[in-house]
Amino acid sequence: MKAVAYIRISVHNDVSSIYSEETQRSLINQYAEQNGIEIIEWYSDINESGANENREGLSRAVNLAKRTGSHLIVKDLSRLSRKAHHCLALLAEVKVIDTTLGIEADDKVLAIMSLANQWEREAVSQRVRQTYQYLRQQYPDRTFGHPETLVQGRKTSAIKRAKNADEYCMKLAPLLMTDENHSQCAFKLMALGIPTRTGKTRWFPQSVKNMRLRLERLRELQ
Repeated sequence: MKAVAYIRISVHNDVSSIYSEETQRSLINQYAEQNGIEIIEWYSDINESGANENREGLSRAVNLAKRTGSHLIVKDLSRLSRKAHHCLALLAEVKVIDTTLGIEADDKVLAIMSLANQWEREAVSQRVRQTYQYLRQQYPDRTFGHPETLVQGRKTSAIKRAKNADEYCMKLAPLLMTDENHSQCAFKLMALGIPTRTGKTRWFPQSVKNMRLRLERLRELQ
């Protein structure tokens, strides 16, 4: 039996991922050797989403498999497509071998699995969105999301926190910028029932000092 091997690496997969190029190639080679399958050619799409139906590597792999009467072998169906209707269209064009399901899985089984995979992804995606929504409501000053967005999110959160701190300092400026020492000012703020920026009821001399330094910096920038 002959087969054309296809590999797809998503934008977010790194070399340590189970979907790295090296891992996919190794698993396909291992399955082919164990089942007497001759791989006549390899094709790949790097940094390509499974939602993209127009991939050059996949198109070339399918065309070669059709011309030579070969199977198309992949690590699993997710490498073909993340969309069930696209998987079904490909299954209608060429015979596919999913190394996780085995050559025994016929077109009907693969079709059912592609539908089940899409349902599972959508269900997981919905649960993740609901979780993020809950966490954002509970912790509005924190950033949640995909790891790739967290770096930018942390920067945005830091800028937001700094802005809030600046605004709170300006609001308390008349009480902070007095002749009192840090300890006296901290005691006064607690006596007046004024919370810290983070909502705490206790002020420390160091907290007052930091606020005063921030105010001085803000005034220098004005």
